Amino acid sequence: RSGLMHNKFCIADQKRVWTGSYNLTDRGTSKNENNAASFDSLKLARIYAREFREMFEEKRFGITSPSTIDKQKMRLGSRKIEVFFAPEDNPVLHLYEHIAKAQDAIYFMQFAMTANEIGDLLVKKHTDGLVIKGLFDRILYRSTGPYAEFAKLTRAGIPVMVYDSAIGGKLHHIVFILDPNGEHPKVIF
Repeated sequence: RSGLMHNKFCIADQKRVWTGSYNLTDRGTSKNENNAASFDSLKLARIYAREFREMFEEKRFGITSPSTIDKQKMRLGSRKIEVFFAPEDNPVLHLYEHIAKAQDAIYFMQFAMTANEIGDLLVKKHTDGLVIKGLFDRILYRSTGPYAEFAKLTRAGIPVMVYDSAIGGKLHHIVFILDPNGEHPKVIF
């Protein structure tokens, strides 16, 4: 199977970064549920610019792209920001580590979820007493067959909803919200 360049980010004036799940399409704008975030930060812009140069100038994509994870952590005000690019930075490993530290609640919105280790961890956290709730897109919640995590989560009693848009859009969010009412809330997208 071939890879897919699926990045969604823009660097403006070497100091602003725009990123998220939002595709710059008519459908992405008028029908699909998405997220996007904008940050004013020279340091964050440099992190994304380095990734852009790897692809645009060096033509290094996917596994040929070097990981520079040691240079991709920063602070923006009082908030810590970590940037992970797939596949070279193994984002699912870091997502797992953050979810494992959640203490009260985990909410998620996923277009598709096939990471078995994430599904297993969510079941464990639910068994440990954390509040877990999720949303899946109606088109992809089962379409990944035996690799989909939807059935595993529902069998474990985790409340999940299947998003069915009245206007034919997709739930295209790829977000985890950890401990939103705790001392150290996190948003991972």
